[in-house]
Amino acid sequence: MSRFFKQLRFWLMVSRPGLWFQTVWLYLLPTSPHEQTGNALFWVGFVFVTFPLNFLVYGWNDRVDVDLDAINPRKGNFWFGAQATENELKNWPILCASVLAPFVLFWLWLDRLLLVYFTLIVLVNALYNGRSWGWRSKPPLELINVLGYLVLIPFSALLNQSQNPAFATYLYLGLFCLQAHLMGEIMDMEPDKQANRHTTALLLGQRATKILIMILIASESWLLFHHFQEWLLGWFLAAGLVWLVFDFFYFQRYGAREHKLFAYAMNLFGYASIAWVWWQQSLT
Repeated sequence: MSRFFKQLRFWLMVSRPGLWFQTVWLYLLPTSPHEQTGNALFWVGFVFVTFPLNFLVYGWNDRVDVDLDAINPRKGNFWFGAQATENELKNWPILCASVLAPFVLFWLWLDRLLLVYFTLIVLVNALYNGRSWGWRSKPPLELINVLGYLVLIPFSALLNQSQNPAFATYLYLGLFCLQAHLMGEIMDMEPDKQANRHTTALLLGQRATKILIMILIASESWLLFHHFQEWLLGWFLAAGLVWLVFDFFYFQRYGAREHKLFAYAMNLFGYASIAWVWWQQSLT
């Protein structure tokens, strides 16, 4: 493999393609496959929320977590991100700015409010990734910070001239963001402890965090059943809840194999649910 393609592979890994479904999910939700897919603006936004946006979010995080990532066994892949050194990431700011510049200029030309939403995304990431004061290591503030992902919803609605979803949709997606982040914290408990990083999962302990995740998923299921009448996705989540109960009693530690299986399952369920909900328009 040539040096260029090795570098390209590395930067792609930094953007964590295994987690792109989260930003894709939030971007697609206010839109409709029956209306926007023939619109060029829709595809510009779609491209933005894949590599460029995630390159900003996760590259920034990698820059401040170099020491932590070095001892994290789930790093070093396309699912959970690169295991990079400071030297490998030294050019990230310039490259990231170069990748984002065309989109920023386009948002400024198209509608300044789009640039305001993008600025909010940058500020949320700055708040999370501050080296000494960042919320990423100040539980439970990191959970509040994760809700910044929801800015993508009004961004998408404005760009695609679609209706902003109701509060219940924001509530459901907020619960989704919280439980996804807490699952990641559980998987990272050992390296976080070794690096003296503080997280909600370490503050509460593994079992209490798992109970909190089950409460969040049960709340998501309740919303799907009783507010949206979304039975298929609701039953999928309910089945996941049954698995978590089993996990609570029988699993205490996660190894590399469990991390890989979780990544496969997360992406399979994530993209399947995105396709179903987007086509059915059941959460808007």
